[in-house]
Amino acid sequence: MTDFTTDSGIGEIMLNVAATPTDAIFVMRHGQTALDISHRCDSWLDLPLSDEGREDVVTTLSDHLKDFGIQTIFVTSLKRIEESGHIISTGLPTAPPVIIDDTARTWNLGTIGGDKKDKERKAMVKDLLDNPEKHAPGGGESYGEFTERFDSFLDGQMKAIESGKLKGPVLDVLSGSNCRRIGERFMDDRDDADLDEGGLLMLYRDGDEGKEEDRWKVVIISGASNGENYEES
Repeated sequence: MTDFTTDSGIGEIMLNVAATPTDAIFVMRHGQTALDISHRCDSWLDLPLSDEGREDVVTTLSDHLKDFGIQTIFVTSLKRIEESGHIISTGLPTAPPVIIDDTARTWNLGTIGGDKKDKERKAMVKDLLDNPEKHAPGGGESYGEFTERFDSFLDGQMKAIESGKLKGPVLDVLSGSNCRRIGERFMDDRDDADLDEGGLLMLYRDGDEGKEEDRWKVVIISGASNGENYEES
């Protein structure tokens, strides 16, 4: 596995800019909203960033992203995601375009959205994870539907980078459910990519053979929550 990181000494990873590959996908979790601060589930509820959320994004921009020559930023149409992406774009010297692709939307948890993140709701989400064909209440998605949709977005992006159709590095601004799915696929444990708001990871190509999970690896750069969150966003 390629090593292009150093320990910052503060629980975060500092990337070696010169050694970081251009065919990389940075993934940032959006900044906080009022629902995050009140410990409620976002899901598809469409709120803008809070002041704290904007600070989350600016911190990640300043501490980690400004030197990597990001070429394109991908977001969804949810306000918290799109706003996070535009803040990052305005602070980068490359002024990358911001492209909306709702294939990458977070898991639609139906009427669980807006609920307090209590033991009862966590048990409901665990049941949905254990039964991936079961739909979330109130017209939400099954976990299987979410993963099929999001995997198609990510697989298409990786193939486009590998073929040269998409120039990297790129930044995907996503939600917690997306980040945990990346952990599930590429790190064998969904909690390994459970990021706090503004947290950052990088997918990078580390081979040419096998499935995407064999060719691409993950490094957590900042904001690891050690599995303390659940499908709240």
